[in-house]
Amino acid sequence: MDYKLLQDVIKLLEEFNNYGIKEEKSLDVFLNWAYDKKCMKSDSANLIKYQDWINKNKGRSIESEINTLIVHLSKYAKIHSKEILVNSGFTSQEDFIYLITLKSFGEMNKIDLIRKNIQEKPAGIKIINRLIKKGFINQHDSSLDKRNKIVSITDLVYASPF
Repeated sequence: MDYKLLQDVIKLLEEFNNYGIKEEKSLDVFLNWAYDKKCMKSDSANLIKYQDWINKNKGRSIESEINTLIVHLSKYAKIHSKEILVNSGFTSQEDFIYLITLKSFGEMNKIDLIRKNIQEKPAGIKIINRLIKKGFINQHDSSLDKRNKIVSITDLVYASPF
């Protein structure tokens, strides 16, 4: 029998017992914990290799590289969304995202919709007005505060291929 393996498993079990897991301990919980621990260990080893590579060869920090990748991802999304939305009646990616937000969260007042989409108020109002004009959303007065307008998706959106 390989006692080294048994000793390693016992050490791992001791670590698991001291880890502070709140749920009832079982073989499944232990195996999941051990798997996650292994994955984190290999991911951090890969991250260190990646970070060393960036710092040594490019002179950039990992944060700088992640920032660049996020900007590139945003640009790719805009390029591809323009191709998809060409004949859809939507003017921009934001039009579609506002509708997704309304579909996900239901009707809401204009300001809440703008905030959920992390937009400045003037730009958000333009998007909402454009969607109202095209018939994708409608608005009505709030029953709580007549100054607030509640917006919701129209049936036209559900008939659309998007």
